[in-house]
Amino acid sequence: TVNVSNNYISDLRHAGSNADGIRGIGITNSTASTSYNLYFNTIYLNATTSQATFGTTGLYHTSSATATTVALNLRNNIIVNVSAPGSTAGLTVAFRRNNATLANYVSGATGSNNNVFYAGTPSASNLLYYDPTNTNVQTLAAFQTLVTPRETASLSTMPQFMDITATPYNLHLKLNANCAVSDAGTPIAGYTDDFDGDIRNVTTPDIGADEFTATTKLIFTAKENG
Repeated sequence: TVNVSNNYISDLRHAGSNADGIRGIGITNSTASTSYNLYFNTIYLNATTSQATFGTTGLYHTSSATATTVALNLRNNIIVNVSAPGSTAGLTVAFRRNNATLANYVSGATGSNNNVFYAGTPSASNLLYYDPTNTNVQTLAAFQTLVTPRETASLSTMPQFMDITATPYNLHLKLNANCAVSDAGTPIAGYTDDFDGDIRNVTTPDIGADEFTATTKLIFTAKENG
């Protein structure tokens, strides 16, 4: 079992023409009876390219028809890929898998859910999800339909990070924004603090590596006429 949590991953660069030249996290193991638990990570990719076929991936996972082979449990992660795709055949993908089999993509009450997937403005080159069978999954609704019952509480939004104008990027979340990801996670036993050691909310933790307190939250109440 591999547990990966509370990581900031950013500023990955590659000058080649590879169709999948950068991966924020790449899970390529094929060993039986293995599990990968990815909890509370923040990935931000914004690579540029001059190569026509260049592509990038926020998270890559090797599929298997056996549920216990490289089982992926993905919860409370921010996966943002706003890299520039190659001009002719490049793809910018948030979540990529090598085939359409979902058996080892964990579902159920404590399965993969409460994540943020974002790949820029949806288009044929900017995809939330990709595998060789499902090649054009652009929107959250299409992705959720494909992988149901997984990711029912997941989001597609561009978080407001503290500073992504200069490296090293500061992927902490701005306090006066990010209402969508605030309190939108799910508690996981044993994961009680964040990247900085701040204690997470025990019932509604924030998504990503940073537990923060949003200072601006809009609360709407409905009134009946009259």
